[in-house]
Amino acid sequence: MKLKQSSVRLTIALALGLATHCCDPTGIGVALNAAHAEESTEGIEAELRAVVEANLEGVAKEDVDAAMGTFHSQSPSYLPTKQATEQLFKLYDVEASLDEYHYVGRDETYAIARVVQRVVKIKGPAFKNNSMDTLWVFRQEEGKWKLWTMATLTIKFLEEE
Repeated sequence: MKLKQSSVRLTIALALGLATHCCDPTGIGVALNAAHAEESTEGIEAELRAVVEANLEGVAKEDVDAAMGTFHSQSPSYLPTKQATEQLFKLYDVEASLDEYHYVGRDETYAIARVVQRVVKIKGPAFKNNSMDTLWVFRQEEGKWKLWTMATLTIKFLEEE
C-alpha cells in the first residue's frame, strides 16, 4: 500500500508541475518556496476557500456564468468544464456542498487546496450520489485567484438518502 501511495504522490506532484518541491508527511502538501515562506497563509487560505464556495454556490444555483466565473479563462480545463457544467444543468438538479477544505500550499505560480465535496441528485436521470476528495489548483488572473484545474484523489459513492 505504501508503494501505491508514493506513486500517487509522485504522479500528483509531477502533474501539478511541483516536482521540485517536497511533499508533506501526508503526501499531499507542497513545501512553500523561500519567497513565500514568511507570508501569512491566512489571507490566501480565505481567498481560495471563497473561490471554492463561489463555485459550489454557482453549481447549487445552476448558474453556469457564476460557476465558470471562478475558473481561470486560460485554463486548459475551462472549455471542457463549461460544456460539462451546461450538460449537467440541463439533465439534473443537484446539490453540491463543501464537506472539507484544507489549504495545502503555494509556489510562485500556483496555489493548492484539498477539497472534499458532496454531490447529491435532487432530480434527473440515474446518477450516483458521491463524495469526491480532490486537489484544486489555482492560478491568479488579474490579481484574483481562479481555479486552474482539479485532480480527483478518490470518489466515494453514497447510499441513496
